[in-house]
This record gives sequence, structure tokens and C-alpha cells, in this order.
Amino acid sequence: RSLLGTDARRQIGEYDALDLARSQLSKLRHFDRVNQMLGLDIKMLMPGNNLVKPDKMAMAVSLEARAPFMDYRLIELAFKIPGRFKLQNGHGKAVLKKAAEQVLPKSIIYREKQMFTMPVGKWFRGPLQPFVRELLLSPGSVCRDVFVAPELRKMVDEHVAGRHDWTRQLRAFVTFEMWHRMFIKFGSESAPSYEDLEITSFPKSPASVPCAA
Repeated sequence: RSLLGTDARRQIGEYDALDLARSQLSKLRHFDRVNQMLGLDIKMLMPGNNLVKPDKMAMAVSLEARAPFMDYRLIELAFKIPGRFKLQNGHGKAVLKKAAEQVLPKSIIYREKQMFTMPVGKWFRGPLQPFVRELLLSPGSVCRDVFVAPELRKMVDEHVAGRHDWTRQLRAFVTFEMWHRMFIKFGSESAPSYEDLEITSFPKSPASVPCAA
């Protein structure tokens, strides 16, 4: 809220995004706290993020992917298991990992989690730094109107200098700006080019943006 400009704060008023979470948590009061958090993820995170993204990416390359842990009978069983068996000594999926010891080596089960995440934060400090600055800080940026421009600049500068990791926040700002240009400012009916969106600093060569960390 502190990043919102005066007009944006006035339009949003007293709306609080946490109300969405509270409304879901109110339906999960009969669960312990761990299972409440897991239930919240199933309701709010998985449908629009963890499931839809792999589904779209798999279909885009004609790959038939499956999410076997999403069988409703397995979900029902999982929520009958108390949270203390799932979270132990700071480690998640405890009961699942213990069961997996019968079929997998411990070096696989207990290794550090590896996510399918692009190194966007590093790119924002490197080849995509001019792109981020143009997109968020140029005079034509809607972000400068919606958010507090000096705070945006401070976040970009701190991230580029490595003083703070603002990857999630900057990624959200960039997405908001791109969305606004595509659908509000220019009303694109088909996939626009960067030139169509009045963006001049995106690297012309794909090779200039590394695909691995």
C-alpha cells in the first residue's frame, strides 16, 4: 500500500487483498494450522498457478502431463493426516518422504528443493536491466502514475546493485506494465511486438538473454 500513488490509494479505499485469504480460512477452521495453510494453497495458489502453468506449457508442446497427487481420494486422505506428521523439524512433506524411503535413495528424497524457475532476478541485474528501467521509469510508464515513482526507482537501483532482492516485486510491476500496454493502452488484438508496445530496450538477440542460471 505504501507504494501506491495518491489516486490509486483513493480508488482502492479500504479494500484489503488479505480478505480473500481470510474468507477461505474461515471455511478451514476445523483443521490444524498446517492443514489450514495447505487448504489455502489448494484453494488460492494451485488452480491459477501451480496447475494451470504446467498444463498450458505441456499442451503447448503436445505433451500429455499428469498430476497424480491431485486425485481427489488422495487429497481426502492427505487432509485426514494431522499437520504434525507433515511438518517436522522445519522439514515439509515428512510423512511422504518417510514413505518414499522404501523405493528411493535418501540422497534423492532429502536433497535441496529444485524449482523450475527462470533466473529473472539475475537478468534484471544484467541483460534486462535497461528493459526494466525503461518499462517502469520512463515518462510513458503507467507504473509511474499508479505507484510512487521515487520508490520504484529506489527498488530498481537496490536490486541492480545487489543490496536487496526485489525480484518478485519487480516482476509484478513489469507484468502489470506489459499487461496495461497490451490490453488498455494499445488494445492489442494479437500478440504485439516490443515496437508495438513502444519498448526499445529489450535485447534484440535471444542469445543475449541466457536461458540458465
